[in-house]
Amino acid sequence: MSASTPPSVLRRLLLLGSVGLCAGCASISGTAPSSFHGAPGWAERTQAGTDRNRNVITAEEVAECEGEARNALELVVHLRPTWLRAGMRSSAPDAPIIYLDGVRSNDPSALEFLSTLAVQEIRFLSRRDATTRYGPNHGGGAILVTTRIGG
Repeated sequence: MSASTPPSVLRRLLLLGSVGLCAGCASISGTAPSSFHGAPGWAERTQAGTDRNRNVITAEEVAECEGEARNALELVVHLRPTWLRAGMRSSAPDAPIIYLDGVRSNDPSALEFLSTLAVQEIRFLSRRDATTRYGPNHGGGAILVTTRIGG
């Protein structure tokens, strides 16, 4: 731009640039993760190309595993083994705390005794999320099980 460019042209260019910048931001926000408000976003998705939330085992996934898993523990081991990093030993400080229909179970093996037929959804909360929701001593996070009867 030369020193003799009229101010009206400069204002138009500035306005046009601002509109372009806003349009670019709006198109990016459509692909941004929605997890800021607790909804599953792209960051929670599993392997490339799948549309499954890595922190939830849905009723559909439970149905798909009908012949492969007999109880809730086998479902987790088969579908989301990383949830059980520390294992299910009650003495493990980083074992996830199990909640069945919102009630804390002090026995990590509670998942072994819950039939897949009773499971509606299984959700994993990270250490930070579990501590925020339920208080301290959730070093391994929490596994929330919603049953068809209690959910």
